[in-house]
Formats: sequence, C-alpha cells, structure tokens
Amino acid sequence: LGDVYKRQSHDYVLERAYFEDTSNALSFDQVQDKPYTPFNGLFSKGYSKSAFWVRLKIAANTQPDLKEFVLRMQPTYLDEIQLFDPAHPSDKERVTGDRSSFEDAEYQSLSYNFVVPADNTPRYIWLRLKTTSTNLMQVRALDIKGAKISDKVYETFSIVVMSALIIFLIWSAIHWLMFKERVVGVFFIRQLVAILFFASYVGYFRVLLSDQLSPAFLDRTLSFLVILSSATSIWFHIEFFRDYQLNRWLKLCFTWLLILFPIELTIMWAGYLSKALELNMAVVLIVPIFMLGVALFGIRWDQLKDEVNVLPRPALIFFHTLYVVIVVLVAVPSLGITKATELAPHSVLVHGVVTGLALLMMLMYRSKRIQQKSLVE
Repeated sequence: LGDVYKRQSHDYVLERAYFEDTSNALSFDQVQDKPYTPFNGLFSKGYSKSAFWVRLKIAANTQPDLKEFVLRMQPTYLDEIQLFDPAHPSDKERVTGDRSSFEDAEYQSLSYNFVVPADNTPRYIWLRLKTTSTNLMQVRALDIKGAKISDKVYETFSIVVMSALIIFLIWSAIHWLMFKERVVGVFFIRQLVAILFFASYVGYFRVLLSDQLSPAFLDRTLSFLVILSSATSIWFHIEFFRDYQLNRWLKLCFTWLLILFPIELTIMWAGYLSKALELNMAVVLIVPIFMLGVALFGIRWDQLKDEVNVLPRPALIFFHTLYVVIVVLVAVPSLGITKATELAPHSVLVHGVVTGLALLMMLMYRSKRIQQKSLVE
C-alpha cells in the first residue's frame, strides 16, 4: 500500500517559503512582497503567537485531463488555514482547519483540503496559518487520483492504530475484572482516554459529530484530551511505581507532576490555550526522562528481591528507554527544537499505539510473574 501511495501521490508543489507576521495584522496585499524564507519538506516553527504566511509555487499542468489539484494540509489539529490564490480570486473567504465546519470543506476527507485550478503555467499561492497548537504543517498539491489514494492510506493506517488501541483496552478490562489490580484499572482509563484523543486527533469527531457539535467545541475538546491524555499517563506511572518502594522525595515529585494537570487546565480556560499546550508538550517530554531516571537510579533493588509485583531491573530500564525514544520523536519537533521529518504529522498516531504496547507488555510481564509465584505457593 505504501509503494502504491509513493508512485501515485505525486506532489505538484515546486517551491516553499514562509514569512512570519508577528503583528498578526498584515493583509495579503501587504505580505506578498515581504522577504520569504525558503524551506523544504515540513513547515515547523513550534508554538508561536505569530501568524505565518506560507508561499507555494504550484507546478504547471502537463496532463490534458487534469483540471484541478487538491491542496492537502496535515496534521489535523491546526486551527485556521486561509488560502489566497491571486490567479483565481474568490468572492468568499476560503478557510479550513479545526474551527471550520466539515460540511463547508471543498474536498471532504480526514485531512484539511482546498481545491485549486490546475493552470498551464506555474503560479504562486499563499496560505495564512494561525493556530494555538504547534505550527507544524505538511502541504502537498495532489491530483484527484493521488488525493484519493492518500485518503485510503491514511484511513487504513488510522483503522489499524484504532484497532490496536481497542485491543489494549479490551485486555485491560478483562484482566481487571479477573484480578481487580488497581494499576490495570488505571491502564484501562489511560487507554480509554487514548482512544478518545486518537479519534479526535485524526478527525473522526470532526467527520461524525459536526452536525451535533460546533467546530469551536470540537477544537476545545481536542485540546482538553491532549492534556487529559498526559495526565492519565502520569497517573498510570504513579500507580505502577507504588510497588517499587520509592523514597519520599520521589513520591513527592510524582505528586507535583500530577498537579500540573489542573494548572494546565486553568491556563487553558483563562484563555492562554497555546501556553497550556506548550507546557503540556514540555511535560510530555520531561516525564518519560524522569521515569527512566527513576528506573536507573531511584529504586533500591536490594530491598525488592522477593517482590513479584515488580519487573526485573533490565526489563524496567528497557521499556522506559523505549518510551523515552518514542516520546522524544514526537515532542522535540512539536516544540520546534529540531527540524521535523516527513513522518512528523503521523508521529502522534505511532506514539499512541507504541507507548500503549510498551505499557501493556510491562503489565503482562508483571502479571505473568505474579501468576507464576502464586502457582509455586
């Protein structure tokens, strides 16, 4: 499927460049002649109060039957993307994003899209990006066939990830009903939140609930689920490490990490959503590193020799090292610390299923040890 996608979804964007409008007040006429900075691949500028103007050079149409391109933007958490096409002016404002209705989309799919004419000569078009989330955007110009193939690949990938998350949820539900382990119950809640976050992130809520809920409400729901997802992950680790006899100071650090959740919500409801999301992403980056530090240096292993509820030191370190690597690949580009790769718009999808799998393996390994111990007794 991936090979078909690469062969068919040819990108007709020849050049990319951007201009940062720190005032958020410049009109299209005012920005056309500003100095633009070229970039390749993804546009990535982290969290910012600025509006960003992205100038794209679209290739000439060389196919007689090609009438239009689908301009595709990902990931699907950007608030507002406005299109300016001087060669084909429109009487109405052309806007897409989280805060636009799905029914008003020019081309309906899980991604954000505009439909632009395919001219016989190359031309420039402009996008104005303004978002409270991280300024990370992939833009491609596809023909209709390529757009449909891209849709199928993204939908298939999304279904596979969603199926894996549901399997993790079912396992935790069955296991909790059988053994009533508190840490497994918390994992169940974490996975339930992860499923809701994933459904909102990939656009399922936007597609299925746009008739009942406003775009503004769905946008705010996604932001809330982003923060709640981080909080439930921290809660899981607090429960998981209860059996490791941590000292009082480490337990206090865990408590402070959880207290960040209401602080982030307070910042969000006070109207500083971008700051809340930036703080949350920093927490997402720091917490796994802290957990790995606990596994390496914070546990008195000599006191846990006969404790079956804990993982062996090598296994605990391995799982948390894996967790750190996955989270770093997601958080660092989102914070604008490093350049984003072409996989960045989909990294959150991979992050959800791989971290869930890592935690599930930890629990299954722990459960196996407990059952073996009970059989011996």
